[in-house]
Amino acid sequence: MIKLEALRSLVAEQLTAGHIELSTSPWNSPVFVIKKKSGKWKLLVDLREVNKCIEPMGGLQLGLPSPAMIPQTWSITVIDLKDCFLTIPLQPQDKAKFAFTVPTYNHQQPVERYQWTDLPQGMINSPTLCQEFVARALTPVRHLFPQFILYHYMDDLLLAAPNREQKAPFYHKVLEALKAFGLQVAPEKIQEEFPYSYLGSTLESTQIRPQKIQIRRDHLKTLNDFQKLLGDINWLRPSIGIPTYRLRHLFGTLEGDRALNGPRQLSPQAAKELSYVEQRISQGFLSYLNPQKSVQLILFQTPHSPTGVISQDVAILEWLSLSNQTNKKLQTYIDKIALLIAKGRTRGLQLTGQEPQEITTQLTNAQVSKDFQFNEEWQLALADYPGRLSNHYPHSKLFDFLRQTSVVITNVISHTPVSGITAFIDANKTSEGYWTDRQYKVLPHSFSSVQLAELWAITLALQEFNTVPLNIVSDSRYATLSCSILPDVDLPLFSRSSIDKLFLRAQQLLLQRHDPVCICHV
Repeated sequence: MIKLEALRSLVAEQLTAGHIELSTSPWNSPVFVIKKKSGKWKLLVDLREVNKCIEPMGGLQLGLPSPAMIPQTWSITVIDLKDCFLTIPLQPQDKAKFAFTVPTYNHQQPVERYQWTDLPQGMINSPTLCQEFVARALTPVRHLFPQFILYHYMDDLLLAAPNREQKAPFYHKVLEALKAFGLQVAPEKIQEEFPYSYLGSTLESTQIRPQKIQIRRDHLKTLNDFQKLLGDINWLRPSIGIPTYRLRHLFGTLEGDRALNGPRQLSPQAAKELSYVEQRISQGFLSYLNPQKSVQLILFQTPHSPTGVISQDVAILEWLSLSNQTNKKLQTYIDKIALLIAKGRTRGLQLTGQEPQEITTQLTNAQVSKDFQFNEEWQLALADYPGRLSNHYPHSKLFDFLRQTSVVITNVISHTPVSGITAFIDANKTSEGYWTDRQYKVLPHSFSSVQLAELWAITLALQEFNTVPLNIVSDSRYATLSCSILPDVDLPLFSRSSIDKLFLRAQQLLLQRHDPVCICHV
């Protein structure tokens, strides 16, 4: 009874406001109300069946505008549009498709049917149409004031100009343009002073912080709970800088049963990682752009996967990291550095319209030269790069700490034959082994493929000749290429298939070696 009364009250409000009208449409979508935290009721119409009949338009913005690109000391105004969807009228021929019914108890009277006259929430293309409508309203203003900043994302607007005096006519033109299109500004949500609340960030006078959020651990019980949590964390990472390795056990909760309601629990290691996330949320911040300084891409060799920043000296504009998932089964650390460089170059273009003028890594000149010769990912990442490569870092406590805790890249793999023992490897469907001029070993196996048997044979040779320089020769291209990059590969933390176990054992043997090894394919 309470919900029906709330529904009738909300429908009456929308009818008075002109957002709905009486209808005789044969279309009929379910309608219900939910109670918000404030205690007020909200009207919702389930348009899923209607959405099945609509061709999706796709998104017009692939990401959020970064407030870090606002120049230091500029004057800012943040505007929130009021009921943006409900100020955009539907075409007359489309209104009937968005009809809904207000029921009655015990069929005591005819039901009332209504249809939306304005863009309804829940329609698949409503966000796109809203963006397009607001963008049209603002286009003339952008042409009048191309030198100023006008960020538009959905119903949130941010205006910035060098000072209040220059911003005033810009601001009034924006209001006039919105009014001409029937778009309303919520006066109580116009922000003129620091700190500003904008798209999940708090804009202070000298820095940008993520808005404080509370992570509830008692709700983390299913796969979907952890998927949502990690989605939120990934959204925050560009602002607060969480290296991928600090989330390994949290990502590990996504392994296993793929049912969304599959049970999951927060392990002690994952709980520590979550505490670190909360610490970074409270401490992390970004800086505003200094138009007088160049933009750099700086990479740090953090454990398991590199971490990067787009910065101006020690002023961080954005953090960069790689996805926890990789396209390759085996990916070397140098591959990851190259991928992060490519990502940083692209992101620099997206943010500023220019390539970072300098890319700084912890690699020596000799390592860089070697990677240009032998690493395809490195060659692709730096193809046509117009800037400078450097290994000289700006000085800051944070940068110094990240460098001190970095991975040192060493490798016993030789790209040319070494002076030492040569072991020839071979395998068939039932047996595998190795042969040298001094000894040989042949053993039966039960692997499902000859490639796995070849890999096991290489492991045996590494184990047998672990204290001398060694050449390994095999006709399995897969086994030789895999083993030659294993010292630099970050193997899965939780997956333990047969091939993962073989890779892990071979990697352990290679990392324990002090003498060089050349693994050749013939």
